[in-house]
Amino acid sequence: MHPEFETELEELSEALEECRPMLKLNPSELDKECREQPEKYEMIGQLATRAKFLSRKAKDAMEYVESDLRSKIRKDPEKFGLNGKITEGTVSETVEIQDELREAKSDYIELSRVADSFSVLVSSMEQRKAMLRDLVSLFVHKYYQGQSLSGEEKGLNDVFEEELANQRDEDIHEEDK
Repeated sequence: MHPEFETELEELSEALEECRPMLKLNPSELDKECREQPEKYEMIGQLATRAKFLSRKAKDAMEYVESDLRSKIRKDPEKFGLNGKITEGTVSETVEIQDELREAKSDYIELSRVADSFSVLVSSMEQRKAMLRDLVSLFVHKYYQGQSLSGEEKGLNDVFEEELANQRDEDIHEEDK
């Protein structure tokens, strides 16, 4: 792999693995999840943009290598083991087997794979956003309270809601510090 792409590929691969856990939702912390969603989405979107850019850059480098090889083969066919009349087919076949082009194609394919993985992650973040919206809607409409609860369950539910509200208040105050 070309050194320019190797470091970038390692960084993007690590970032991809670090971003995957961001898809998880904690339904008991919807306020926190809502506040963090735009930052997570933006970060993953920026990484996806970087991956696409590198993929395009690798494609451009691959095309350059191919063009350069074609020119070199036409100028000095003997250097590439060709004798006699040089046809376009012979040039194309010779270009395809050159290690320099094979490496450039490999770089492009690997960077395209990472860019595609980030595209999938961006789509997953959009799905996460929709799920978050649905969970908030359920919470606001008190979906779960529509079920009939016994007196004891109702009391436990009220205590749980109060504890949840207190925890959210503490989380908000800690984030403000």
